Amino acid sequence: MPITVDEKVMGELLDHVEGTSKLLEKQAQIDAEVAKRGPAVVDTLIKQGFLNENQRAKALEAVKDPLKVLDSLQKTAMAAAGKPASAAEPPKLGQGGSIKEAGVESRSTVSDPSSRQKSAALDDANRRFLTTFGFNVA
Repeated sequence: MPITVDEKVMGELLDHVEGTSKLLEKQAQIDAEVAKRGPAVVDTLIKQGFLNENQRAKALEAVKDPLKVLDSLQKTAMAAAGKPASAAEPPKLGQGGSIKEAGVESRSTVSDPSSRQKSAALDDANRRFLTTFGFNVA
């Protein structure tokens, strides 16, 4: 039994296939260019001291992934600026960090000795609250 497909639906399907084909061709060109230029980029990073020779294989794989390239570029920029790589990205909620890194100053403004016990309880509550959200509190 033959299947009948509406002309409009068939046209949309062919347009989709054609568009997908163009995207796949473009991605293949990008992949070929990355494969061609990636080793030279990794060589430069090694020569400039941003990578060690034993990191070559991992770096060659990483240059194929745009997100890894962006992460590496950010870390390289931080290293070039003399800042630690950890400063490239502030800690996210629930991922740890310290109160200081979050820009919160911890100081007691209580000078009355009779209220110190109440203040300590409040500090414990704050400590539990901040710990719940991943901040390291001492």
